[in-house]
Amino acid sequence: MHVVMAASSNDISLLSGGPGSIFIHPKFDFSDADVILSVTGRCGLEGSGSSESDTFAGEADSSFQISPKLHKWMEKEDLEWYPGTTLFRVHKCALSRASGLFADMFTLPQPSAQDTIDGLPVIYMHDDPIDICGFLIDLYNEDSLGHHPLRQTTFNRISSLVRLSRKYSLAHLAATALAGLRSDWPTTFEEWERTELRRAWITYANARTCSKPHDRGTGRGPEYDVVEPCGVIRFAREEGIPEILPAAFYHLSRLSSLNRPLRPVPDTEEQKHSHGCSVKGRGYAMTSAMTPADWATLMIGKGEIRSWFVEFRQYGWQSIHAKNCEAEDPNSCVLSAQGGWKTYWEEIVEERTRKVLAQDGLDVVEILRDLGHFVLHDANLCPRCRIRAGITVGSARLAFWDGLPDFFRLKRPNPWCGTWIEGEPVDCFEQSI
Repeated sequence: MHVVMAASSNDISLLSGGPGSIFIHPKFDFSDADVILSVTGRCGLEGSGSSESDTFAGEADSSFQISPKLHKWMEKEDLEWYPGTTLFRVHKCALSRASGLFADMFTLPQPSAQDTIDGLPVIYMHDDPIDICGFLIDLYNEDSLGHHPLRQTTFNRISSLVRLSRKYSLAHLAATALAGLRSDWPTTFEEWERTELRRAWITYANARTCSKPHDRGTGRGPEYDVVEPCGVIRFAREEGIPEILPAAFYHLSRLSSLNRPLRPVPDTEEQKHSHGCSVKGRGYAMTSAMTPADWATLMIGKGEIRSWFVEFRQYGWQSIHAKNCEAEDPNSCVLSAQGGWKTYWEEIVEERTRKVLAQDGLDVVEILRDLGHFVLHDANLCPRCRIRAGITVGSARLAFWDGLPDFFRLKRPNPWCGTWIEGEPVDCFEQSI
């Protein structure tokens, strides 16, 4: 009989303690536990799809310890220890409630020679300890996932649940996790607008927190704990969730790479460098998580987006909404003159958007939002033409979002932009759980 050494899943520094130390997860060391999960692996260093600092950020706990009873029992049994294992003292009823596999397991007769610790049966699990820890956090706090959208820590927990869902039949928890993931990376323009407001609020709150004297020097900038898109893209590829890819690629495409060139790092490289890119107020991207194929997809999309925007600057005035001015007083609106729309577009719209072409990452949705606000309040236009100009720019924003999957050569999710296309396959993850 063997007991595997335990390592902390959210205190990286304790992993260097070496053989002879065992740590029981302090958040899952219940006094009334009736089962122990033993999970082997280097917690926080591998398999999480994120950097060490991303994993359970802000939850580091130095209270990992061995109970005196466990020390005494291990010495008595003269057990062999192995580094890199986490022990979770939990409840069978909680595991059975969430997992069909555990529910069936606990109804079967248990072997008499089963390993035990302090009289509790030990279940050896061959999973990433971070995934198991994330699963247990949400098992005991089922209503916590939706409280922190667009957070890296929330995404880590969501990815843990999805990775374990098929293996352990976590239908209910997986459905809740996927709903949160799709909310962060939506398919409709209205939901994307709400997501942008949430992201702006997070960075604003972080900026206010960082401005306080006692928080300075902590390294927590405005983008602290904002979910980064490269890990999301890779996770979506691995787990077959293509409907979140267009929004994730678009968010990544608008991050600037002028100062730090984006480069994908091959998986075979032992030391992964943290090449990345960022834009103040939008987040940070760790491009070491990208595959060469996704890097090529990103570059194609950025080129297509730029081409679309250049064409809009040149020919947007030909929109069906750009009708001739019908003002009774020709002097009240610049569009009443001969060639009014074309002239107005060249002198106002093209000029106001000229500088953004120098940016490496174009946020077309935001650029058109600012442009629409300007034309709606332009004193040189009559009230009716202001509305028409606003509709022209607004419809362009919707058309841009509708074409997002095509820019990146992605399979068009069904539905997309709230539109269901008959005969198209349904990209729905629940079907494969």
